[in-house]
Amino acid sequence: MDKWLNYHNLYYFWTIARDGSMTKAGKRLRLSVSNLSGQIKALEESFGQKLFTRQGRSLVLTEAGKIALEYANTIFTSGQELYEVLTTSEGPSAKPQLARIGALNSMSKNLQYAFVKPLIFERSIRIRLTEGSLSELVRQLHSHDLDVVLSNMPVRSDQDQEIFNQRLAELPVDLVGHKRFQNPKEDWPKALDGLPCFVPTLESRIRNEWEHFCVQHRVSPVILGEIEDMAMLRLLALSGEGCALVPQVVVQDELKARKLEVIYRPKNIKENIYAITRRRLKPHDVMDDAITRFTRDMKTWK
Repeated sequence: MDKWLNYHNLYYFWTIARDGSMTKAGKRLRLSVSNLSGQIKALEESFGQKLFTRQGRSLVLTEAGKIALEYANTIFTSGQELYEVLTTSEGPSAKPQLARIGALNSMSKNLQYAFVKPLIFERSIRIRLTEGSLSELVRQLHSHDLDVVLSNMPVRSDQDQEIFNQRLAELPVDLVGHKRFQNPKEDWPKALDGLPCFVPTLESRIRNEWEHFCVQHRVSPVILGEIEDMAMLRLLALSGEGCALVPQVVVQDELKARKLEVIYRPKNIKENIYAITRRRLKPHDVMDDAITRFTRDMKTWK
């Protein structure tokens, strides 16, 4: 005989896990704590595994609870979307599919635009683009508020085994600036000694590789500023006060217009771009297509 999941109990579990408290969930569901506790116990017995454990006054998800929450997020989020689609006055075909994309707040706007550009011309798709820190965006992945996160750094597998990092591109990084920096008295990389530069912050992989490069070649550029935002690095390069260390895609328009020049390309410094998703759940077709297209387009940057 087939076993059926008690979706009422699963919904109670989902609410408790999201609220982090049986008391809060009880108020939301208009049920007593003892009633909720009994429903959760019944659900745990049907699974044969504990879903919560207590740490002081707090409820903490067990490993089985984390897995159950991931599937519950999918079930109830999809259920809400189904209801919205079928209850629109225009009918199911009129409801655009929502593509929920997160982007690390330090990522180039050019890269973000390259990813979403094909989607904005699809009338059947509506995009939602959110910026934030990596930890904030990964949390939204776990809560099913995002379908994919674009990042220039991966999530460490030893920190979160539920997350999958897919590397989409490896982009060249250049030192760009006004043409007056192009003809130094010394040969490269020795000419980096004393060169005024704007660089990414120490949290970025590019900056760490740059520091290693400078130590390796025994050069000491003058750091005028440490900048998290790539758009600001582009503007500072345009100021003419110094060179900026950026992925070339960030300044592609300025290079074409000859407003900036590639002053020097440090060897082996690359910008990696990742699509971060939940490991157990495959992104929907819209995201799959966008990832495939973006990966193909980025191969033109060598």
